[in-house]
Amino acid sequence: MTEGTARPKPEQPDFTGCRFHPDRPALVRCNKYEYSYCEECVESCNACTDPELYCQHRTQCFIWEMCRSEIKRRRKEGACSKAAAQ
Repeated sequence: MTEGTARPKPEQPDFTGCRFHPDRPALVRCNKYEYSYCEECVESCNACTDPELYCQHRTQCFIWEMCRSEIKRRRKEGACSKAAAQ
């Protein structure tokens, strides 16, 4: 690179609005489905699109790290309620 030449800016993801609240700015983006989510969706753990299916991005996923325990709790409650209904 020559002196005085500016480096090109890396491409920024498009965080235009939340999937469920388009009027709100997005905080994070799902790498698998490319959905964006606002702070409320992340805090309420409604942002993981497919918590039951395989995701190659899961080990690097901010959404999963924030909501892992809540998603597992919901999964366990769902299994318990299905067993009680039988």
